[in-house]
Amino acid sequence: MERKKGIPLMALIIFIVLLVAIIITCVVILGVKKSNNKGNNGEVVAQEENANNTTEQPSEDEEGEEITNEDIINQDEQIQKLYALTGNNKTFAKYAIYASGGFDQDNDNIKNDLKLQLAMAQVTNADMGGSSSKSVSKSKIEEYNKKIFTSEEAEKTTYSDFSLYDSDTNFTDIYKTIGYVYNSNDSTFEVKESEVTEDSTPSQITELITKVVKYDSKIEIYVKPIFVRTFYSPQIDAVGCEILGNYDFQLKEYPQSDSLIAIAYSDYEQVLKSDYAKDIDNYKFSEFSRNNIDLNKVSEYKYTFTKEDNDFKLKAFEKVTSLSEQNNSSNDGPKEMTAQEKETFNSKISSYVGNQMRGSEVKSLYDVIVSLNTENEGTSYIVTTKLNGEEAEGTGDELLENIKSQKDSIDTSKTYSVDATYKNQIITTVSITEN
Repeated sequence: MERKKGIPLMALIIFIVLLVAIIITCVVILGVKKSNNKGNNGEVVAQEENANNTTEQPSEDEEGEEITNEDIINQDEQIQKLYALTGNNKTFAKYAIYASGGFDQDNDNIKNDLKLQLAMAQVTNADMGGSSSKSVSKSKIEEYNKKIFTSEEAEKTTYSDFSLYDSDTNFTDIYKTIGYVYNSNDSTFEVKESEVTEDSTPSQITELITKVVKYDSKIEIYVKPIFVRTFYSPQIDAVGCEILGNYDFQLKEYPQSDSLIAIAYSDYEQVLKSDYAKDIDNYKFSEFSRNNIDLNKVSEYKYTFTKEDNDFKLKAFEKVTSLSEQNNSSNDGPKEMTAQEKETFNSKISSYVGNQMRGSEVKSLYDVIVSLNTENEGTSYIVTTKLNGEEAEGTGDELLENIKSQKDSIDTSKTYSVDATYKNQIITTVSITEN
């Protein structure tokens, strides 16, 4: 039998040497990788620390959840609660909101009377001690004021007399309650009434909710105003109503150019409105298009609520600029204001017009005028001021400084009469006279 040959000694030595080399190479490679991993782990930790130290982006940069479905909006309890804070569908509250021309807590231009009116809009019969009661306690108004506005804004409120509808006869002639008188002796607000018999179908200022956008730090509710002017129609021998997308708060009249439709009031109640469906804006959105009511003719506005202590408070109300308006504003050269733009411009001033304006309110008016003049620098839309008959003179920065000088001389312990002069349907001069 042939004998099996063994492994030659030289081959065995070579094999052992190669094996040792492979082991040494693997050890070196593993050592290098381990070192690299330590370095990479340090970079990852540094990146994580940098990420943790990044300041949270402002709410404007957040990814918001847009809600346009009417049923979802109506069923959302948070939206229901917040929208109620904007006036509880009360016409006097909506009048105050739209007559203000817009406001923002950051600009410190939320008028004292507006805060009182929105708080009063939350008051129930039970708060007043029954439907026959004529007064409500200051503490109840304070409570609602703090629910609507931030604690900082609520603390700045002065509790005093306030009127409704700005003496606008289109509303004071049909609504019995025209204001509230503050009684400091017992800290109550007493109803101030007119002698009219309140109409069962009065003209109204309402809103249609178009969408809601929810962010972590804020909630936006978009609306379109629906002005309802009621009247007796001999053609149908019943009450009719005209639905408009605008109201001129300066001239205190309904602009016919903004009329959307005229229908029987019964049709308005039974078709467009939806009290039975519990829509939070009391409207059936789909019925507007179904009845050929062009909502594209109506400007859109936005309520902004910001978070404070895990709750949301009303911060701002403003007109939303449409894409076409943005495109027009980007073109070179000054543009003639539209009727709506003139109304918005005027409303920022006209809400201060009156015979018993507090000195603090007059100072706020000066701030508004300075802001408007700064925004419209280089155009013809510049407002001059007269204080006790003396006009602030100059142009540009000189005029602004003279207006600011007048503001500094206002005595906050006194009251003033404020009048506005119009030219081409826009306010050009504001006259302020100490009482």
